[in-house]
Amino acid sequence: MMMLAVCSHKVITAFSLGLSFFQAGWWDCTSISVMVTFTVAGPIGTVIGFIVASGDGTEVLSAIFMSITSGTFLYIAMTEVVALEFSKVENKILKFVGFFLGVAAFACLALVREPDGG
Repeated sequence: MMMLAVCSHKVITAFSLGLSFFQAGWWDCTSISVMVTFTVAGPIGTVIGFIVASGDGTEVLSAIFMSITSGTFLYIAMTEVVALEFSKVENKILKFVGFFLGVAAFACLALVREPDGG
């Protein structure tokens, strides 16, 4: 279940980053290096997260990392992506419906529990 959340998040953020570069007209070596760094950082961060989560007595550490990660994602989503899209006049109702469906999908995903491993 964790991999599903990571992959769905990665697709959305990669699309957003690429779209931002495209809209700004930044297709040069710097933007390519940022995209490569972004692509490599995801798997490295996932591996570090799994290592931290697999240790004994790491509930507090895991909660701290989850809080930082969730807060960062929400901050960027709300201040960058959502604010920019809702500032444009066209298709506001369609954007709201899409936003609401996305929030509802992730809320449902959060309610799904992994079966106990044994």
